[in-house]
Amino acid sequence: MSVDCLQSREICASQKVEHKPVVALTEDLSWDAPHIEIAIARMKAGRFEEAQTWLEETCQQWEEPSSTLKYNLAQARLFQRDFQGALPLFEEVAEKSPDQVAAIEYQAYCHMMLGNRRKAETFALRAMRLGIGHTYDILHPNETA
Repeated sequence: MSVDCLQSREICASQKVEHKPVVALTEDLSWDAPHIEIAIARMKAGRFEEAQTWLEETCQQWEEPSSTLKYNLAQARLFQRDFQGALPLFEEVAEKSPDQVAAIEYQAYCHMMLGNRRKAETFALRAMRLGIGHTYDILHPNETA
């Protein structure tokens, strides 16, 4: 057992608080953050398919999955080049959370990769005006800021 884990157990014991490992927190269906963090760790390790499966199973546990959960599922699909599967999730996130500029940017990118130039342009311009212009820059390589 690691020193951190032992120290955590000692602190919990001294405060009469039950020590729960992180994995146990994923059983708490009132809070999706631990589930999302596990998937993010898998994506950072390049295990996108595993992260996608984890997030899809997690989504089924909630009556209405959070925008953050859907956003991360969309990213897992995007990173596997499943633009068709990612797009509706990014659309839903952007609709529910208009301040989620990355979802708008990813909508533009998915449309671009699917060959929907007109829609890509629309979302890329919107994302650029909100501060993220990566897809816009790809679509307009000769323009300067």
